[in-house]
Amino acid sequence: MDNSLLIKHYPVELAYALALIGSDDCYSITPRWLLKNYPKIENVIKFLCNTPCEAGCSYCLQVLDVHKGLKRIFGFDSFRTYNGEPLQEKAARAVVEGKSLLAVFPTGGGKSITFQLPALMAGKAVHGLTVVISPLQSLMKD
Repeated sequence: MDNSLLIKHYPVELAYALALIGSDDCYSITPRWLLKNYPKIENVIKFLCNTPCEAGCSYCLQVLDVHKGLKRIFGFDSFRTYNGEPLQEKAARAVVEGKSLLAVFPTGGGKSITFQLPALMAGKAVHGLTVVISPLQSLMKD
């Protein structure tokens, strides 16, 4: 989607998204009535806030960087590696970049980080509600 198309076809949605981007309040979400009246708001916000640009702007380097997200959200300095291969990092980065992913790690191998980190980063970036359903709870009950 091109910015000129956003201006032409979705001016209200774009105005709201730009106002939201400037907000530091990570706890407010888009009101339901606004989504009902302007259903494309979510698409515009996702395009602006959660789609990495090719130039590597300062926003993308801060908000969409998996290493910074790992430190900010979980407090870890680095991802685990397996035989020197950064599989956890590659999986998390693929999700942030919007790629399809199938990750098979051993039990205790850090699969949870690969889906929780991108989901929490996306929720923060678009000021949206993030729900992560973890198989860990059912595994613990078995």
